[in-house]
Amino acid sequence: MTDSPASILYDNLGNPVGIFADGITHRLQTESIVTKIIPTISHLNSTTALLASNGVFNGVGEDVSSFVSIDISIITDQAGATDGLIFEFSQDNILFDYVESFTLAPNVGQFFSLAPRAKFFRIKYTNGTTPQSNFALSTVYYPIGRSVYSQNIDTDILGQKAVETVRSVLAAQKSGSEPFTYINLQTANSNPAGTEQGLIVRNIPYGTQTISGSISANAGAGNFNVIQGMAANLNATVVGTVTSNQGTPIAAASSWPVKISDGVDTVGISTVAGAKALKVDVVQTTGSAGSGGTSSNYTASFPSAGTAAGFSDGSNMQGATVFDADSGAGTQYVLGVNLRQSSSGGSIEVGTLTHPIRTDPTGVTTQPISGTVITNVARPSTNTTTSVASSLTDIVLLASNSARLGATFFNDSSSMLLIKLGGVTTLTDFTIKLFPQSYYEVPFGFTGNINGFWISAVGSARIGELQ
Repeated sequence: MTDSPASILYDNLGNPVGIFADGITHRLQTESIVTKIIPTISHLNSTTALLASNGVFNGVGEDVSSFVSIDISIITDQAGATDGLIFEFSQDNILFDYVESFTLAPNVGQFFSLAPRAKFFRIKYTNGTTPQSNFALSTVYYPIGRSVYSQNIDTDILGQKAVETVRSVLAAQKSGSEPFTYINLQTANSNPAGTEQGLIVRNIPYGTQTISGSISANAGAGNFNVIQGMAANLNATVVGTVTSNQGTPIAAASSWPVKISDGVDTVGISTVAGAKALKVDVVQTTGSAGSGGTSSNYTASFPSAGTAAGFSDGSNMQGATVFDADSGAGTQYVLGVNLRQSSSGGSIEVGTLTHPIRTDPTGVTTQPISGTVITNVARPSTNTTTSVASSLTDIVLLASNSARLGATFFNDSSSMLLIKLGGVTTLTDFTIKLFPQSYYEVPFGFTGNINGFWISAVGSARIGELQ
């Protein structure tokens, strides 16, 4: 090596590169200049494959122990499931028990930069109920720290953005304390407590507030104004007692002015017997009956004008007429009425020739009659004729018919015909024997079955049924 030719290295400025001794070895002295950091793209935890309804992408666990930052970029055109984006860490790539979850909104690109929580890392994403048409998930590992989420100071931070969490305590000096002490500021959602100190910041939602209990207001020497809440104001519904103390008025002029309004005009004040009184106008709404309030004494003449008390004749008000119903020496006035009966289209008068009065509601009770009774006998208008061939055994000559008003039989045969009204005919049980070429009329409006048979099966029965 001692006979080797000497070489000198120069840098880009023409300066010779130095040599230093490391034990018994001479080494080239260099400087490490990092000009570019090359990231490692995770193909196992990145995807653009579209997910169906409630579809799931499951990444694969990777060793991230040699990296400082994990950067995830994701965008989807459909809302994800609640807490659908999950970052999972594991010490053994088997049990992933370090979990962070986020809910994604549609069409809002999201960026997450986080340090490894354990040796292994993977991503799981669950889509919402609507299938995707656009989806991109990218995971990149860096050996150096990366910047966190940032934006303009006047821009609201969306609930889906991943940001660093900073916790701090604010303190304020307690007034009047010696020596000076400081009290932590508090926030609360409950009612104020008597033991609370310092500045209390409470979450009071916008809208109508319901207050139950007593409210005291001190107006001091000025006026206490109660203003009706508009739609844009915070209205308060008070349940309980409201006590307002204006202080001690110097004079009546210092008292609170109160005005009653109907929304357009205010109610006036009048002087009555030297005292101020609320002015009230009595308004009476009247119809076609006229106006007034005149009353009359008993036995006085019926007034021609006054407060109407009567009944309508369909168009106008009419006074009722009374009658003396005492046929003796006394008087008993009753209202004159007539009897009416319910009917389609309106009631009708009863007790007339066409609508007589019955003493029972259904008209089936036997009624006493005095005088001449005229009855209307039903008269038949049709005659239905039939022919029944002779038979040696009992047959039905004419079936039962409740609408029958009468019936006739003619024995058009050379044999005798036995007839029975209502039942089977025999040689010993019959109503009439009808000789050949004889005629018979059914009596008493009988409407049941009529049977019969012949001694010899010759000819027919000619039958007429009257209705």
